[in-house]
Amino acid sequence: MVRFDDMLATVLRQPESDDAARQTAWRQLVDLLAQSRTDDDVRLERDAFRRLRDWRQAVPANIRRAAAEALAGRRVPPALVRFFSEDSPFVARPLLRAVRLPTAQWLGLLPDLSPTARALLRHRADLGIDVERALESFGATDFVLAAPPADPVQSGPAIEPAAVQPSNDEAADPQDERAQPSPLPSVSELLERIARFQATPPGPAQAPDIANVHDQFSFETDVTARIHHVDGVPASALIGLSILALAEPGSDRGVDGQVAGAVRARRPFRNGRLLMAAGTALAGSWRLSAVPVFDHRTGRFTGYRGSARRPRADEQAGQGGLFGLAADGGSLQQLVHEIRTPLNAIVGFGEMIEHAVLGPAPRDERERAGRIVADARRLVEAVEDLDTAARLAGGKLATQIDSVDPDAFTRAIATAATPAARERGVTLTLDADPALVPILADGGRLERMGARLVTAALLTAAPGETVTASLGGDLDHWRLDVTRSMRLAGRTEADLLDPDLGADEEEGGPILGLAFSLRLVRSLAEAAGGRLEIAADRFTLAIPSARPVDASIGA
Repeated sequence: MVRFDDMLATVLRQPESDDAARQTAWRQLVDLLAQSRTDDDVRLERDAFRRLRDWRQAVPANIRRAAAEALAGRRVPPALVRFFSEDSPFVARPLLRAVRLPTAQWLGLLPDLSPTARALLRHRADLGIDVERALESFGATDFVLAAPPADPVQSGPAIEPAAVQPSNDEAADPQDERAQPSPLPSVSELLERIARFQATPPGPAQAPDIANVHDQFSFETDVTARIHHVDGVPASALIGLSILALAEPGSDRGVDGQVAGAVRARRPFRNGRLLMAAGTALAGSWRLSAVPVFDHRTGRFTGYRGSARRPRADEQAGQGGLFGLAADGGSLQQLVHEIRTPLNAIVGFGEMIEHAVLGPAPRDERERAGRIVADARRLVEAVEDLDTAARLAGGKLATQIDSVDPDAFTRAIATAATPAARERGVTLTLDADPALVPILADGGRLERMGARLVTAALLTAAPGETVTASLGGDLDHWRLDVTRSMRLAGRTEADLLDPDLGADEEEGGPILGLAFSLRLVRSLAEAAGGRLEIAADRFTLAIPSARPVDASIGA
């Protein structure tokens, strides 16, 4: 009989021949460590975790996330939870939102987790009162942007620490106790908060909707695809439900074709739709994600393991127009202001550390501050895009027409898109027809459209790819052509505009998603009398002049 220790030692002895071999061994080590027992060889486990950390960057983020999803809802060793919590929120979230541990293990693990990981755990309602109280005890350190101690030699007013929201996106080292900016809020948190604003508009107090009492759960199915285990919600409405049962037209119960098709083929699926009948705490729409499970010894399929969540506001069909935003935009405008203020504080404080304004700082700390500033600026851009979408949906987006020069336009795009190209290791080539003349348009809006389109193309490209953007047109019409990345090959226009289909799920993609970026660009273009065309190999942004412009303008 092959023992666990023997299997672990065998994997650790495998040669590191190439990235593919390392990725396979990485998945095997995770799977074996998830089965760890108290009598296993501690030295081998320590070596296995060292190997996992050494190889982490050789394993793509989507593979690491799939491994985390496979562990969701299971009882696994605390050391494995700690290991995944060190990764990015994109990877760690599925595990931290659903993994099961005894209370004593949670209490022992929490001090070792980063503020990001604890922020993810605060979204759970199934950890028990003792764990919730323990999480609350970290509030003072998790939620505060600390300022450095005042220098008694330096004159001037002291800098007060500023409170910020819990983090879901950490850039700094959680073990570093020195003063540094707090981690940044993630886009999922922003969207969840938007959803809460949409669900509770200002007005007289209303009775709580029973369908909104629960917003997530984890589940397991048997080999027939019927749910037999549930965590996080009352199980009675779900036990026995088949994730193969299609919701028929007019029905209020069942799954969509994406889920049913994936289950028949025994493939993983993400963000499929589930409808639950009215009259229970689980009534309404859900988004399901799950992976097939196979017996490690026989290779036989044993069922599915996954999680479910309520759809975000931007995923609700028919709610709030194209972007899932309320037409009046009032609540969202308030939220934008509330989020923009701490983000700008993070940018300002991070820049002071980066440029040593507050005094000498170690190089690695300045570099971390620089990364935090860059991430904060991306979040500020995302907030501005949400604000623009809300104003556009409500017909409140102001227009200022002036003469837009083609060279100035391409320079603005290059300035905005270069950080994304550098981040992804992608080459951007950008050129304009030298015979092109200015057009009359809203310059700020036009630059936003062009920058968002080019940046989205860059952030979906693989390292080493080249994205080409070219500006052409005539006297009263501009056309910006941007090539599509290879990762988007074969995806139809409907795929790219559907936030559920995951074209932009890879870590590092557009912060609000490729679908949101494209829909925002298209809506801005249509409001200006133009259009966004999505072809098999390129995106084309076509913008007419507000009125014909004499060719001599700008000459």
